Amino acid sequence: MPFDSYLDARQVTAKEWMLLKPLVYDAGRFGKFTVPEGFTCDFCSVPRVPFAYLVCGGIGQGAGTVHDYAYRTGKNDDGKVLTRDEADRVFYMALRDLGIEPWKAGLMHKAVRMFAGKIWDAYRRKDK
Repeated sequence: MPFDSYLDARQVTAKEWMLLKPLVYDAGRFGKFTVPEGFTCDFCSVPRVPFAYLVCGGIGQGAGTVHDYAYRTGKNDDGKVLTRDEADRVFYMALRDLGIEPWKAGLMHKAVRMFAGKIWDAYRRKDK
């Protein structure tokens, strides 16, 4: 099973959640990701466009957490530096591994490809 643990988090603000224990995901050729206890994220940021939220809101929290972690750190557990495309592929794979239908996972993947570039770039600027 690609997820070696279950998502265990509590809400700390209106939009933010904190992990109560590590979340471990094995993304195959992209490596393993251990999101640490105490990591904060918003799960999946879905644009509040009614159709998009109706289709994708409230699903894939574990995948969103791994994706947020991959964006924030820019690497896997072995220290391999990821490209943005690789981090987004990990998100798609994690969605599918959680049982999200291919068309929904594809829609969510397209959304991060279209709208998350500025977030990735901001984190990479902090790396320098």
